[in-house]
Amino acid sequence: MAFDVKPKKPPVDPDALAKFAEGADTHTTAPVAPAVAAPIGRVEQEGKLTESMLFRCSKATYDEFAFVYENTNVKSKQKLLESILLPEIQRRAAEIRSKQ
Repeated sequence: MAFDVKPKKPPVDPDALAKFAEGADTHTTAPVAPAVAAPIGRVEQEGKLTESMLFRCSKATYDEFAFVYENTNVKSKQKLLESILLPEIQRRAAEIRSKQ
């Protein structure tokens, strides 16, 4: 038994493709100053880190996270996530507790 699998690709507009490719040979970029890594505040967690969770995201979100990681002065992706998520989680927890 054989399956005929064809990729699902959207049709290409020949005019749009030609317009896109028009300046491909003459493309130049101006020199860009090197990026300076932004400092990240240190966030400490109490106790030993024993719990873990899976964080799923789209490719676009992952690419954006990777961009921030590469342009930030932080030791690891774990530390970057901690510096972003923990202050917001703590703020929201305090907000919820204040309403109870």
